[in-house]
Amino acid sequence: MTNKEKLSDLLSNKPLYKKTEVELDFFRTPEDIENFCFSQYCPVDKGQQTFKLNFEPKKILEKGLSTVPITEIYNSLETYNDKECKYQFTQHFSATCQTCNEYKVNYLLQVETNQSIPKVILSGQERPALMQIVKKIGQFPSFEITPDKSILNFLNQEDQENYKKALICLSQNYGIAAFAYFRRIVENEIIRIIEDIAKLDRPESSNITSLIDQYKGNHAMSNLIEGIYEYLPLSLKSLGNNPLKILYSQLSGGIHEYSEEVCSEKSEQINNLLVFVVKKIYEENSEVNSARKAINILIQ
Repeated sequence: MTNKEKLSDLLSNKPLYKKTEVELDFFRTPEDIENFCFSQYCPVDKGQQTFKLNFEPKKILEKGLSTVPITEIYNSLETYNDKECKYQFTQHFSATCQTCNEYKVNYLLQVETNQSIPKVILSGQERPALMQIVKKIGQFPSFEITPDKSILNFLNQEDQENYKKALICLSQNYGIAAFAYFRRIVENEIIRIIEDIAKLDRPESSNITSLIDQYKGNHAMSNLIEGIYEYLPLSLKSLGNNPLKILYSQLSGGIHEYSEEVCSEKSEQINNLLVFVVKKIYEENSEVNSARKAINILIQ
């Protein structure tokens, strides 16, 4: 992901205390991301819209009704810590929807380099990309959990509740708990996913049905997962790896092996992959039905 994609994802999709890493030259002072644009849901327009970021001049309050331009005030602020040889600051930003010009979100970002950076390095002509950690430590209106409708419609009633609980845990950075819920969901739903793929009106469906019948006889899940890859829709095979195998592999190993942070990362990626697989199955089925309807109309 590029610097812009990482920051956009943090602002619009991540809960509090999540962090991302961007290049120091991209975001060294609050002014560096003035007018930064990203996509986010706007409840006024009821859709994804472009938001523009602005830093809030909180230092103005300390100076009273100052006539000094905001840019001069911020240029006078020293974000480089000589003692620790790091860039670090905490800054309030606001972002306004560019369509309605009404809905506004406020963010509090904590920014610092993840390593000491002596000034002598900063003045060099050639140097490796130096990284900056950006953490979201405040947001208002608060970050909302909005489960993807396609995944909720697919899951059975028990796993709908498990899924909501997983997202809540993830939003609070309870990675271990979230990972446990996602593992339960995958364990419960992996067969249903395969059965739904078999229901797609494709020549390969009969082969998948045969694999399912074999599984019911020997309960060898690994054989079913390995065997189905050959018959997956192209939209899933295009990933270059078997997505069902990746999901199923998360059931092995103990949660105690991973830190809270690792469990959070795994949970996020399980969610992304699970939603992708379910959506592609739905899209495949919808496209086939639409094509069949068009054929029936045309041959009348």
